[in-house]
Amino acid sequence: MLGNKGIAAALNVAKNRAINENYKWLLTMDQDSRFNESDIEKFKNYIKERNEEKVAIYSPFHSYNGLLPTTSSLIEEKKL
Repeated sequence: MLGNKGIAAALNVAKNRAINENYKWLLTMDQDSRFNESDIEKFKNYIKERNEEKVAIYSPFHSYNGLLPTTSSLIEEKKL
């Protein structure tokens, strides 16, 4: 049976392919995701500068209830 399995199914396909093909990084986005022109380069530079091996996610911000956060240069790191 075909049908809409949602974004989680598509993300799992991408994740499995990235693992099987030994990708070092995987960028995931959904229909609400967007980047300003220089954001990808900022992310790449941020990641290169830290050279960390065990990172689960890098994210510019998350929107809750459709509200955008205020602009801030604050970087919050969470260690597990």
